[in-house]
Amino acid sequence: MKNKKALSEIIITLVIILLILTAIIILLVGVKKIPKNQTNDTIIPKINTTPKNITPPSSGNFELGISFPPLANQQQIDFSIEHLNELGINKIRIGDDWKLREESLGNYNWGPLNTRMKAIKDNNLKVLLTIELDAPRTGFTETDFRNYLSILLERYPGIYKIQFGNEWDNPEQWTGTKEEYVQYANALYEETKEHSPSTPVVLGGITKTWFQYLAGCVEEKPLTFLNAEHEAFLKSKCEGLEPYWQEKESRITYVLDNAQYDLVDIHMYDDAENWKFYYNILKEMVNKPIIATEFGGPHP
Repeated sequence: MKNKKALSEIIITLVIILLILTAIIILLVGVKKIPKNQTNDTIIPKINTTPKNITPPSSGNFELGISFPPLANQQQIDFSIEHLNELGINKIRIGDDWKLREESLGNYNWGPLNTRMKAIKDNNLKVLLTIELDAPRTGFTETDFRNYLSILLERYPGIYKIQFGNEWDNPEQWTGTKEEYVQYANALYEETKEHSPSTPVVLGGITKTWFQYLAGCVEEKPLTFLNAEHEAFLKSKCEGLEPYWQEKESRITYVLDNAQYDLVDIHMYDDAENWKFYYNILKEMVNKPIIATEFGGPHP
């Protein structure tokens, strides 16, 4: 009996030893060396820095373009076309200043615009053309402006979109009255529908400033500012500037109600976290499609 008991104890001991050895072998085989750029609970992926052609995101009616790519000469054209192709973008925005195109009454210099429009046509680009003017011109009439537009539209058929003025809600960008802006914006609308009826007319770009004030100061929406300076800027605008905001509101509502246009353009900068608020406010004010020809930030 004693011998059987001793043998059993030996067998049990051997089995335990075998199990321990098996476990050690499994552990040794299963453990892999961790690369220098990895840890036990995190793997840092290797970033591919090789440039690739980029396809712009697309969702529904979303379209991506570039405002004011350089196209003044062949070197600039080659540069812009190369990078537009890399980005997969075929829509651009350029400006044409009436004062530069017709410096004196009836004397036109189409050369610079010819260069840009030829590059656009040769490379199958679609252009949104912004007609730039900051106030009615001394010595020129609305009829003169219409003549310039009619010639331009006949010279360059098939313009993708066109608009008059830029950030006209800013008194420094449009120094004329709101009535004068509507007068010239409607002249562009009417001339476009006569000479290029398939070209949609976009109302000149509006800054987000008034919509920011309305959302943050009047409606007291819970805006989120990732940049403390942007939050401080809004707070500084909420008090003591009532006449300024009243004039801005008067200008914006008058233009939106009285100008003729097919689309509205809003410029969004800085606090992207609140852009949806500003967009929705504008959407409530107009029954037109909304585009943004300028956006970016935050800065500084």
